[in-house]
Amino acid sequence: MIMQLINQRDPKYAGWTLGSSSLSVNSYGCAASSAAMALDMDLLTLIDNNDFFTKPGHPQGAGLILWENIHTLKDRESFSEYPADLPKIAGYIHDGYPVILETRFDETESLMHFVLAIGVSDDGRDFLINDPWGGEQVWFSAKYGDPSRWIYQMIVYDKKTIQTEANPEQIPVDKKQFEALVTKSGRFDEVCHYLEIAGEPIDTPFEAIQSVVAGYKARITDLNNQLVAETTERKNREEQVSRLKDQVTSATESSTAIQKKIVEITRVYEGQVKKLQVQVDAMGKDKGKLNETISTLTIEKQKLQNQVDSLAKQAVSGMDAKTLAKYLLKKLTGRG
Repeated sequence: MIMQLINQRDPKYAGWTLGSSSLSVNSYGCAASSAAMALDMDLLTLIDNNDFFTKPGHPQGAGLILWENIHTLKDRESFSEYPADLPKIAGYIHDGYPVILETRFDETESLMHFVLAIGVSDDGRDFLINDPWGGEQVWFSAKYGDPSRWIYQMIVYDKKTIQTEANPEQIPVDKKQFEALVTKSGRFDEVCHYLEIAGEPIDTPFEAIQSVVAGYKARITDLNNQLVAETTERKNREEQVSRLKDQVTSATESSTAIQKKIVEITRVYEGQVKKLQVQVDAMGKDKGKLNETISTLTIEKQKLQNQVDSLAKQAVSGMDAKTLAKYLLKKLTGRG
């Protein structure tokens, strides 16, 4: 069965939002994509119509699909209890009505997902689906498990769009393999965003990642080289500092020895200075005595001079020089 196959992650759809909400087609567009495939509508036309989705202020939030607003419903049924009504689903498909199926991405049942069933297995217990997550056409059981267990709801529009021509380009994929591919794809997207590669991840060639990684490797090599150089320089500096410390230690020891020598010499000189000071003090005392003696002699000299002057004034007649000398000596010595 071939019908329009929409990939909600296709760059031409992925960045668009649902109605007037901020929900992107890339993350939340599975229901809208399934409806567009079921009705053979252009997806951008469908998501651009605000009446097809809840609006801001809605109790459940904006961007939820309003199935009945898009086209007349032929049937809608939830399977709250297992198993799902597989014969009923198969009947609609046999009659030419594609059936939108609600399922879950994983066994935690926390991630709701919608696909479009367009074919039925020979035993009527499995369905060929167009899956908007990746734009693949595979068997339901291969990706999501037992249909009777993992189908939660069916939506059928009153419009027959199923074609009977086979699609040779579509290959069914095992569910575990699909989950692995989805995981790898998600990681690829994360890598592209982490490496800050421009453009959509789905359009990013592996060579672009190789180029960015090669740039990082080259940068790491440069940084490693710089680190080696800085480490070598640091070791050289440490050796220089060690040598300087040794020199400072040696100089300090020498300085200490010199200081000790200076102290010893100072003590010796201080002792000598004290001795000299004692001698100086003694000489000072002797000087004082000498000064007193000199003062006394000066006084006596003055007295003698006065006497000489007095004698000179007197007429010393009849005295010859010898007699005069004796006279003066007698006066000077005080001898009568």
